[in-house]
Amino acid sequence: MKKMSMLGRGLFAGVLVACSSGSTPNNGGKDASSDGNPSKDAGNKKADAATKDAGAATRHLLVTYDGTSPTTMFAWNLVTRTIDGQITTADMQAISDTSNGIAPFLLNQTLDTIDRIDPSTWTVDGSWSVALPGDSGGVYSDPYAVVVASESQVYAIRYDSNRIDVFDITTPANGGKPKAAIDLSPLVQSHDTDGNVEATAATYVASSKLLYVVLGNIDTFATDDYMGSFDTICVQTTASVIAIDTTANNVVSLHGTAPGGGIALHGYDPTSMVYDAAGSRLLIFEAGCNPAPTSDGGAPGTLQQRGVEEVDLA
Repeated sequence: MKKMSMLGRGLFAGVLVACSSGSTPNNGGKDASSDGNPSKDAGNKKADAATKDAGAATRHLLVTYDGTSPTTMFAWNLVTRTIDGQITTADMQAISDTSNGIAPFLLNQTLDTIDRIDPSTWTVDGSWSVALPGDSGGVYSDPYAVVVASESQVYAIRYDSNRIDVFDITTPANGGKPKAAIDLSPLVQSHDTDGNVEATAATYVASSKLLYVVLGNIDTFATDDYMGSFDTICVQTTASVIAIDTTANNVVSLHGTAPGGGIALHGYDPTSMVYDAAGSRLLIFEAGCNPAPTSDGGAPGTLQQRGVEEVDLA
């Protein structure tokens, strides 16, 4: 279950995107904040920025209001200070993602679809399914991010699934299915009793054709034992960064100590990641965790392992 930090009747989340009329954003970087909840709600993981030629771009703030059904996303023009458009979805927990060079996406986390947004009209011009295999609607996959290597290689990162779906979005689809999938289940750690790797962020590096993916490796079953606090409980698992070769769509070793040759992180509960091309590094934001209570009914310990961690790709 997801923790909801209510503001008014729903959750507000803002995403900054720059685009001129009839064009799409050309660059972006994702930032996020978290309250430490293992299933992070939409109100805790946004603040994306995309930049373009300053003279031609009109910057918009994409604001989602959710926690209710339907969810509405507003495109607020930062120049004219007016709403240029809005999109309403039946999903009660939708978020926006602008961290790619194709277009903004709307991620319907409980309806299991990713929608591409046309910023010239602020309408959905394509939709693809990220539902779990065999799911009839009872369990949702929680799409967390969309990473674009090219229009024929779009990667959907899902918190509640050990599979990364790969899409071809050159032709808009209505509930279109993935063309390929990458199985992360062999990377589940022995102390992680919930059986999920909890992928939370990813970034594509074109020069190496590698997709770097952050795995939280959080044991949500441990946290479920202390639902009254909604704290992420520290367990004997290690967050990690893995790499996927996008030419073959398989996991490749980074020569680290984590499963699959991943790089083990020092912090806990990573929520987002930024690629610093100039520094050839990844900057990873970590929400931390709380030690389990020492007695039945007691309070969890003081928050630890929270911070910003650097991974040197060189």
